[in-house]
Amino acid sequence: MNRIVWLCIMLCFTLPVFSQIKGVVFDKKTQEPLPDAYILTDSGSYVTNPSGRFMIQSAVKTLIVNHLGYLPDTLIIGSEDTLVNIQLISTTTLLGQITIRGNLQKTTVLQMPSSIGYISNLEQQLPNTISYIESLNQVPGVYAQTGAYNTNRITIRGIGSRTPYATNRIKAYYNEIPLTTGDGTTEIEDLNVSSIGSVEILKGSKSALYGSGLGGVVVLNHPKYTDGIHGYARLDVASYQSITLGAGLQYRQKGFFAGVDYSDVRSEGWRENSEYHRRNFNLNTGFSWTKSMLELTLLAIDTRANIPSSLNEEQLINTPESAAQNWLEVKGYESYTKLIGGIKFKHYFNDNLQNAIHLFVHRYEGYESRPFNILDDDSQNWGLRNITSLQLTKFKVQLGIETLFENYSWGIYETLSGIQGQQKQQFSERRNPLTIFINGQYQVADPGII
Repeated sequence: MNRIVWLCIMLCFTLPVFSQIKGVVFDKKTQEPLPDAYILTDSGSYVTNPSGRFMIQSAVKTLIVNHLGYLPDTLIIGSEDTLVNIQLISTTTLLGQITIRGNLQKTTVLQMPSSIGYISNLEQQLPNTISYIESLNQVPGVYAQTGAYNTNRITIRGIGSRTPYATNRIKAYYNEIPLTTGDGTTEIEDLNVSSIGSVEILKGSKSALYGSGLGGVVVLNHPKYTDGIHGYARLDVASYQSITLGAGLQYRQKGFFAGVDYSDVRSEGWRENSEYHRRNFNLNTGFSWTKSMLELTLLAIDTRANIPSSLNEEQLINTPESAAQNWLEVKGYESYTKLIGGIKFKHYFNDNLQNAIHLFVHRYEGYESRPFNILDDDSQNWGLRNITSLQLTKFKVQLGIETLFENYSWGIYETLSGIQGQQKQQFSERRNPLTIFINGQYQVADPGII
């Protein structure tokens, strides 16, 4: 009888031990423990300690775990579970410090003494892989309008709004190669989004470092390369027979880097006579030594875009998908090819003095069939941009020069229902803009304090 009594007493003391559950809650990505996680069970609620640990002294079947900034998780506890590890997935992303180059040197955004907009990961946030222009609207003060894939206009703080069908008074650079022509016209809508790693938009007086861009400057940077060899291939299919094909390969090892990508985009468009087809090729390669860096960039673009043109108010309300009748009759279109190349050489003479020189060329051939005439134009330009930087403790001074030599010629031809007729006019221009600037900066506070 005494043995039975002692056995019952032992069971009473050991049952709570067998039903005890211990565990730890931590971040799935960082593997850091999560204190103050709220745990709801069949018998009550618990909170994790500063080490992310918890202990439940009763038998439970279900654990519901919550933590601010994380997705909740539910666990079904089996009879054999006495130690559980719970991994929560964060719903927030901690952004690192953004480094920009818009002021001609690498600077963090918090140290930039002027207004600047920054966009990264364009390809991941675009609903439309054919054009990225409308994504620029997320930058305050920037207004990007799209009439067709080949007709866009960008204004910054209202400057450029007097030009109805193009971007003017705003300069643009790709890998520090000027994309703006000698007359101030900028076309960046034909760049493929896979060739763009980030976009910096300078507003205000700082844009004077790039010449006479009164509205500002759009700086397009090439994607950053990671060590090893990487490749991608993509196929996107959308409405109106829109198809995007793309492939790329990149390699980085020690001081050498190289990347190449090709894309083919086309769309039938949702309006009459709005077919669009563009092919892009991009090559970026270079090598860096202890005190020098050499980089080569090459862009090739081949575009053909039909033009539906504008509608009056009645047509816009009743048949917005139609094209202007006169453009539809001649199947009006624009076609052009571009070849853009640049070589950059940067040398560090010592810790305080460095020089970067950029040589660039740009070749353009265009043809536009319109209901009133046909335009056949071409241009070629070359130039250089040199920047010398001197660092003296907290004071930095930069002296720069940019020059462009451009020849532009165009002919106007008679149109015979879309077929080229006799030449009516022939013109040519020589454009030689020159920019000289000096930029001084004094660092008042320690960067660690900012």
